[in-house]
Amino acid sequence: MLPFVLDKSNYTFSNYHQIQCRTPYPFQEKAFDALDALKKKNPEGFSSMLVLPTGAGKTYTAAHWIMKNYIDQGIKVLWIAHRSELLRQAAEAFFIDTTKETLPTRNSFETYVISSEFGRSCNLKSEDLVIASRQSICSGTNMDYFVKWAKGKGLKAERKLLIVLDEAHHAAAKSYRMILQTMKKYIPHIDILGLTATPFRTAKQEQGSLKNIFSTGSGIAYSIDMNTLISAGILSNPIHTEIKTNVDMTRIFNAEELKIIARNDLTSLNEKCLEKLNKNTGRNQIIVDSYLANRKKYGQTIVFAVDVINAIALNAIFQAAGVKSDFVVSSLTVGMNRSAATERNPKVIREFKDGKLEVLINVNIVTEGTDIPNIQTVFLARPTTSKILMTQMIGRGLRGEAAGGTRETQIVYFIDDWKGLVDFVSPVALLEGSDEMSYSESDRKKALKHYIELAEIENYAVSMYESRAQIVSSYYNIIPYGVIRCSYMKTDENGEEDEFQRDIMVFDEAAEIYQKILADMPEIFHDEETEWEESTIKAISSELFFKYCESGDGSFIGVSSESVRDIILSFLAERTVPVIQAIEDRVSLFDIVKECYTDGMNEEMIEEAIETIWGTNAKVRMWYEKEFYYGMMRVYFNRMKSRTINAPEFKLPPKEKMDMGEIKKYYPAYYQELREYLLLNMKKDEEGYYYSAIQEEGKPPVRSKYLYMFEMDHIVPISKGGLTVKENLQMIFRTQNIAKGAK
Repeated sequence: MLPFVLDKSNYTFSNYHQIQCRTPYPFQEKAFDALDALKKKNPEGFSSMLVLPTGAGKTYTAAHWIMKNYIDQGIKVLWIAHRSELLRQAAEAFFIDTTKETLPTRNSFETYVISSEFGRSCNLKSEDLVIASRQSICSGTNMDYFVKWAKGKGLKAERKLLIVLDEAHHAAAKSYRMILQTMKKYIPHIDILGLTATPFRTAKQEQGSLKNIFSTGSGIAYSIDMNTLISAGILSNPIHTEIKTNVDMTRIFNAEELKIIARNDLTSLNEKCLEKLNKNTGRNQIIVDSYLANRKKYGQTIVFAVDVINAIALNAIFQAAGVKSDFVVSSLTVGMNRSAATERNPKVIREFKDGKLEVLINVNIVTEGTDIPNIQTVFLARPTTSKILMTQMIGRGLRGEAAGGTRETQIVYFIDDWKGLVDFVSPVALLEGSDEMSYSESDRKKALKHYIELAEIENYAVSMYESRAQIVSSYYNIIPYGVIRCSYMKTDENGEEDEFQRDIMVFDEAAEIYQKILADMPEIFHDEETEWEESTIKAISSELFFKYCESGDGSFIGVSSESVRDIILSFLAERTVPVIQAIEDRVSLFDIVKECYTDGMNEEMIEEAIETIWGTNAKVRMWYEKEFYYGMMRVYFNRMKSRTINAPEFKLPPKEKMDMGEIKKYYPAYYQELREYLLLNMKKDEEGYYYSAIQEEGKPPVRSKYLYMFEMDHIVPISKGGLTVKENLQMIFRTQNIAKGAK
């Protein structure tokens, strides 16, 4: 059989040219039975996931079942993915498996593939199967064409449609939800099938997003774990090797860059920053030398590189060493465009499949969907904070002997020295199923230290006490109150979506603040139809940050407008309020200090208390190193002491004579009282718009549906004898307040 080539939009897949070339495995037969039962039990429509590990053939499993149960029966199918490689794989799966067995009552069916490669043209007619990128469906007015195709010419009561969401862990993205909501308006009988190998967010505390979409039963129609398939020989047994590069990344990247990496993964850095890493030729040489030292054992190897420049550099060194290698990337460097990469990638992958290449270096291509069964070794030369990306990378080499692959796969992980500042996923822990964080005393440092943002701790330490070096060197010993897990979709430079995940550390002093911020989410973002712009989300993040953080001494470890923004984006993506997952059995030094501090304690008394607690509290000794314990206890005692000495009522003028900034800082409760009073008394029309107190004659009214767009303003300025009291305040639009301030 000739290979399938995706080079146009329209295809006719015929069953009389082919015989069944693949026999389903027993676990796939069980998946068919489970899907049959799901469809029979829910005649009005279902929404569920098929969960199979990477390498287990989930695309083939789905395509085989869909042709028998939908296409053969004349029911239309819309297959959606977010990357062009996934579209290619889906089309190939249907092409190969179109046989008399899968299509018993029809000779052929029409297929239309839509992606950026073909200009995203939507010249749809009456095709049975449409395979499209999420971007193509949502581009311009294309949604109207998809709706028209799905509706067909039949009566509404007769309309049926199957929607397949490939890599379904991305289904929480607003674009996917919009597609589903739109189709449901016109098609009464819709089945939704999600395909994924990595449903990490189905953990109990993270169920909101996927559970809301895949809501039939448990949300998973059928699943099988990786270990079972390894035992059956369908997946190969991973053999792990860790190689230390001894490259100190804290010397390559500064604190701000490390912070960006911790939040957004390594490739979030701009090209100039990544150039620092790519100039480290020693690291690249270690990777190549490691292959050369075990060339026979490693055999055909796929290398996951950091970025395009890194891939090109590695390829040059491999070739200089006499290794037959090449690279595939999603976009090329200066002088080369994306279409050039798109054209050469299939050719390079084919050469690797045919054994003409020993090493294939990859950036963002051979992760999701690409089928290369002959991989013997996976080189992880790019660290990642994404469990999903890590699963996809190691999964490329897990095709077992029973599935035409290898009995064992070498997983070689190159470890740089990040000083614990970034939480990179361990392939060993991932394959062992360690999805939840562990907080036992033995591994607490490893599990928690990366969450502390170094720059914030440095600032905190400098402002609190003299031993700056001491606290910075031991910053990772701070044990947070808990974790807020955020997850949402981001669009990359190629317009394709990927998942962003971040665990926000919540420290003792910030727990109450975060609870208030989380409680505000449903009210602020109650309108699910609103398209929230990035600038608006940023403004709301800043407002919430200053609303709850700019009070007292204003020092809270780990709270920032960026962390608030991540919470907002996670809520908007999932429509589920994130929760603070408290860390059990941890000891809070801050709570201990609050309990034992009394007014008037001098330095000698504080030192005695610190010594006594250390000597009598075994849990404190278990959780903390002695040096760090002493330093942090002095920080907390000094904070308690300064709060007593600098209490506002003894030093500050009456609050009525303060400006708004001072009120917000020293009397936050009064600030909130004033704001709430003014908000309740704002003018509001029937459409839900609030109006500014200042309206210029002859100009359109200044109004908004969102209260955060308004700020408090003095009617009579303080400079002219006005007071900060309800009677002398009004609510005006932010831009008006800025303009007044400028004057």
